[in-house]
Amino acid sequence: MDVVSAPPFWAFQNIQTQIVAEASLDTSNCTVQSDGVFTENPGPQYGTWTSAIVDLTIPQGDVCAGYKLPFNVASYTWTDSPATSSIRLNISPRASTKALSDKFTLLWALTKGGTPVDTFNFTADFAPRITYAEPTGFVDVTYQNTAAAVGQQISVSIQPGPAPGQTGLQWTVTSTTLAKPVGGFSPTADECSSSINDCPMAPDLVVQPASLYFTDAGTEGEQHYYVDYSYSIGAVKSPPVFTEFGALGPYSVPPVDTFVTINTDGPGNQPIQIVNNRLSFGSYNGKTGRPGINFDARATKIPARVTGKFVWAQIISYFTISFYSGGAVKKICSVNDTPGLDSTWPYPSVPNIDGVTNDVPSWALYNSYDKAIATFEAKMYLLWEPQTISSASLNSSIPVTLGYVNWGWTGVATRTGTVWSVDPSLQTVDKVTFTSSSTYPQWTQLALGSVNTCKSP
Repeated sequence: MDVVSAPPFWAFQNIQTQIVAEASLDTSNCTVQSDGVFTENPGPQYGTWTSAIVDLTIPQGDVCAGYKLPFNVASYTWTDSPATSSIRLNISPRASTKALSDKFTLLWALTKGGTPVDTFNFTADFAPRITYAEPTGFVDVTYQNTAAAVGQQISVSIQPGPAPGQTGLQWTVTSTTLAKPVGGFSPTADECSSSINDCPMAPDLVVQPASLYFTDAGTEGEQHYYVDYSYSIGAVKSPPVFTEFGALGPYSVPPVDTFVTINTDGPGNQPIQIVNNRLSFGSYNGKTGRPGINFDARATKIPARVTGKFVWAQIISYFTISFYSGGAVKKICSVNDTPGLDSTWPYPSVPNIDGVTNDVPSWALYNSYDKAIATFEAKMYLLWEPQTISSASLNSSIPVTLGYVNWGWTGVATRTGTVWSVDPSLQTVDKVTFTSSSTYPQWTQLALGSVNTCKSP
């Protein structure tokens, strides 16, 4: 008796696959002596097999090449239901909850009840499989949980390829909190808006392989996302197969009174003061002094398995100043292109200190006026970009938004002779608030404090 260990074959659910053809041939006249009989021992657990007499053409190289003769053909069909969403939360890392292989043996004998002539050992591998490009290479992640970093490029594809007769495909992504992935984030200095497709880009869930980026680590530093794949044959859609990702990233940004510090070295312990004949939020003059506001995200909690760097972006809502003379407004000046990105993308951090930045907005005063009132409003975004996961470097990643700070102030300066001063009782500093959000900052123009327009009222 011959024992054949056949190579594994792909088995799509409810699609029949021919696996072996047998017949006893008389090669002297190229006729079939017996089609024989198939039996199982043991049989498959997750599918069924059948046999049927099928006319097959003998391939070239055989003695009876070109003859079309009846063979007993055995076929296999995977029938077990794929995993469903109800078991998803029970998935442990790298441990599939559903069988992905079906091992069985078919015996072929010349007659029913006869001694087997051939034994075939088969392995049916469930298809399709979802594969994922980890930093160390591609791995099969079908029905598994894989750790990833928010902002890490997630590239998934399908093996072995399209199902027989496939006419369409669909990827879908869901999460436990309805957080949505993006397909990329590549802003330019002067534009980042929904009108351009990369800021942020919508994930391409039609082509294969699909690439996307998770943007939200949730409130505990790990958000669960489910990536589903299904295909269609005509109007019939297959049950989806899926994989789960645990997206790791920063969470629990420090309280706003720790995260944001307002300078108090101005008159009346306020940040608004006169510096080099400018109405300034802070005392920094380009060399010495202190900025009016400091942002420090270093106390943000980050899971130990990931590392990264903080990124800042500030959107100026408006920055205006009104100049008075004799109690009447004589000139109103405004920073051009607001709301807009403050100066550059990304907003500069304090050199060599990751997670810390500041601002000191100011406006020049002119001795041809005796009073000035400046108003400033801005939104500072805090983002984070991953660099490693489990010590493996991430070469393709994007920053993800953790939230933003709303802040602003109104300063009033008066001139006596040639000296400008501020009255602490007339100054206003808005209450600083922080909002947790995974929404990206967007802008269509660059707001430069050095570029402004003045007009008469």
